[in-house]
Amino acid sequence: MRSKKTIKRKYVAMPGSRISVGLAQAAGQVIDSILRQNGSVKPEQLLQVARAKTSPIHNYFTWDDAAAAQKQRLSEAASLIRSVRVVIDGMPAAEQPVVRYLHSVEATNGETRFTGSAYIALPELRSNPEYRRQVLQGALGELNSFKRKYADLDLELKSVFRAVKKLEKTLTESL
Repeated sequence: MRSKKTIKRKYVAMPGSRISVGLAQAAGQVIDSILRQNGSVKPEQLLQVARAKTSPIHNYFTWDDAAAAQKQRLSEAASLIRSVRVVIDGMPAAEQPVVRYLHSVEATNGETRFTGSAYIALPELRSNPEYRRQVLQGALGELNSFKRKYADLDLELKSVFRAVKKLEKTLTESL
């Protein structure tokens, strides 16, 4: 008779996320515990566990209500900025391009209008090689995230994955 071995799970941060290895492990354990108890996980459940000062994920959250409210408003403002597009007056709706007008970039050396990250308009993005490169690298990262996220559906998405791979090669050569 074999004894059952307990498999210890290791949790790591998703590519592109901004959490530490330690936080990923702690969060993974808490999330897994909620999942085992409920069969699913909701943000409200995770937040409830995190409220306890002894919770290993407590410090990830902003508990000062004024600071949390400011962060939420900044998140809402960024969402609003990302939600705007420009339409051409007089062009039929069916012919209007669905293109985001503003894109987030990091200030280049010598940038005098802003520091850190900011949103710039599409025409400037097209005319500034460094900002264009930043956005294209971000797009490539999003496409690779898509591939990783849906890798288990490779039969259904094979043609999409091939197109992404071809585009990745083209963009990598041009960047």
